[in-house]
Amino acid sequence: MRQASTELEDEKKRKDLDQVVCVLNCAYCSNVRRLDGRMLVCRELGAPDQAPDDHPKLRALDPDVLQKRIAVKINEIITEDDLRKQRCVFGFSIDLRFARRRSVAALRRS
Repeated sequence: MRQASTELEDEKKRKDLDQVVCVLNCAYCSNVRRLDGRMLVCRELGAPDQAPDDHPKLRALDPDVLQKRIAVKINEIITEDDLRKQRCVFGFSIDLRFARRRSVAALRRS
């Protein structure tokens, strides 16, 4: 416990841990993605976000067309999540490289 507490208090190690947590938190479960995709399609159609399946604006569409539109939105959400993860990982690796360069430079100076 003491070692974990010490690592969390150390700013450098804490930043590394925060980057890892950022990557892990970027993931959604598939059910949430489906609900998000459906909500975005409802907004495009001018229906309420939580519109029931028998809402007039949703009934106006063919069920297959509605499912395809939801699938497209889900793919957009997944793509955005993947890009967000890559930015987190990329930023994390850059921070590590700079930290290594600083430590090597400090060793050379001493």
